[in-house]
Parts: sequence; C-alpha cells; structure tokens
Amino acid sequence: MTTTIASGTPRRSSSALLAACALAMVLAGCASQSEKIGQRATPAEVVLKSDADAQPIARAQLRYELQVGDVVDVKFYYHPELNEQFVIPPDNRVSMQLIGEVDTTGLSTRALQAQLYDRYRKELRQPDITVILRKYASPKIFVSGEVARPGSQALETGGLTALQAIIQSGGFKPGAERTNIVVLRNSGSGQPTFIKLDMQAHLEQNTVADLPLKPYDVVFVPQRRIAEVAEFFDEYVNKIVPIYRNMGFYFSYDVNPKDVKVNTSTPTN
Repeated sequence: MTTTIASGTPRRSSSALLAACALAMVLAGCASQSEKIGQRATPAEVVLKSDADAQPIARAQLRYELQVGDVVDVKFYYHPELNEQFVIPPDNRVSMQLIGEVDTTGLSTRALQAQLYDRYRKELRQPDITVILRKYASPKIFVSGEVARPGSQALETGGLTALQAIIQSGGFKPGAERTNIVVLRNSGSGQPTFIKLDMQAHLEQNTVADLPLKPYDVVFVPQRRIAEVAEFFDEYVNKIVPIYRNMGFYFSYDVNPKDVKVNTSTPTN
C-alpha cells in the first residue's frame, strides 16, 4: 500500500502541528537538491529499526557532525583564491570550485577535510586544506505525543538521549505506551528512518542503554502498542502529516510489509 501526502483534512492540535512541522524538516532533508517544493518526492523505503540501535550512553560517540546551518570555512594554503565560506543548506550539499557538489551529511570537520583533500588532489598539485567550523547552528529535537509538555528542545553540544528528552518534556503521561517509543530520523540516505525503543524495559532493568539523538529527530510517544508497521502509519503518521499539503510539500511512502526492513535483534551490553 502506498500512501501519498497530498490531501486530507488537517488536524490542528498543537501537538499534531508541532510533530508535523518537525517531521516536515526531517523528510524535506531527504529530497534531492534538484527537487523543488511542491514537486512529488521520490517514494522512499521505510526502515523500521529496533532497540539494537540503542547503545550505552557511556559508549555514545561525541564526535560533532556538521549540521544544517553551520558556517564553515575552507582554507587553501597554497591556493587562497579557492578559499570558501558556506552555510550548510537543508540538503547538506554544498558546491565547491573545481570539484562541484560535496555531501556533508554525517561528516565532522576532519572527515570533510579528508574528503576534500582526496578530491582536490586530482585538480591541484598541493591541495593543503583546512576546514574550520566558524559558527555552530542551533539544532533542535522535537518531542510529541503522550508527554506532559510536547515541544522542541535545543540539542546542546553535550548531547541528549531519547529518554532524557522525554524527561525534559515533563515525562510520560499516564496513558503513554512506553514499550514502543518511536524516533523519526533523517538518515541522510534519502530514506526516513523510524527507530522503535522500549523505554519500559530500560527503566525496569535499570540499564543505561538509550538512543543518542541527532538534530531534528522527532521523539514520538504513542498512546498504545504499535503492533504493525502499517498500524503505526495509519494511527500516527497519517494524523500528523496532512498539514503538509498546506506547506506545498508532497511525500509518498510504501508500507507494503515485504518492502519494510525490520531489525528484531536485541541490544547486548
């Protein structure tokens, strides 16, 4: 079954509006640079992951990855005429002299510097390059659903996990389904990723396993158990994204079970 977000009556509760706007940012980042607002995006495969993606907080990687809105300088020691300063755009792709488009998704300044060196050494004799993060953006994450205070939160440099974000939102409401928390994420591969987390198990077992959040993640706390992938879409996603049509953005996704990847492994500590 393929669902296209192009029609329907918008639901205008504050929680739904917040989640829709946040989800729009996540999904908009999945469209290629050539696609313009108002065009239909390429249908994306839905990837549903499990708690295997959670990891002990102490092991969480603290390496800073370049984010949308960051201001970056690229300096060429022997070729100053090629020096660049750019703001990372929503699709994470920047255009550089001589080599064209560069995808910064998931890269640190060091990783970007290495990639630029590899590409420029084909064009320059001495491609000594330095990448400097001149100004941080102000990334946010969003918490919606059955929490006391749905809303956005600043993602500070120290990091934030899904459970910490829920706690900062006032905690779970009495009717919250804690065993199937959903994190919606722009994976950077052109496909939105949905990660399911069992927070109840983490709390009962007094474990520190949790999911470090990335900028513009949406943490969604449902009211009851999500038994099927299709049910998740029917019960939750379809309730918050009809507002897309008022934003001129169209997105389609496939919930055919044979096309859905489900990771059923459990985390090991």
